[in-house]
Amino acid sequence: MTTVNVKLVEGTMGVATAGPHAIVVDRSLENDGTYLGMVGGELLLTAIGTCLMTTLIGAARARNIELTRLEFEVSGVHEDAPSRYTSIHVETSIEADASDEEIGKLLAIAERACTVSNTVSRSASVVVQRSDSI
Repeated sequence: MTTVNVKLVEGTMGVATAGPHAIVVDRSLENDGTYLGMVGGELLLTAIGTCLMTTLIGAARARNIELTRLEFEVSGVHEDAPSRYTSIHVETSIEADASDEEIGKLLAIAERACTVSNTVSRSASVVVQRSDSI
């Protein structure tokens, strides 16, 4: 099981940690935060882009394909009541020492193997419970 910790630091700002890594998180200015870090929705979209990127890098390395440019832009259509994204769109720019067909295969592998986008698209259950043991 993978576990991260998200802890309030001051006001509306917190820190999310996973192993030795940390990210500052906050609420947006529109939601009475200080916006010193990403908000949850931005982190979700970032997680999708990051997962696709690192999965594609792994597939390229396994095939000895050198990537010279790799960029993902992830956007989501937000709805309220309840707050959620109703659709997420990913655009990518890929340049590599490979044919268009090979690049297409890399992208298909990344899309098929990305844990985050698979989890979101297959609607994983989320259970929130109170605990004194954290």
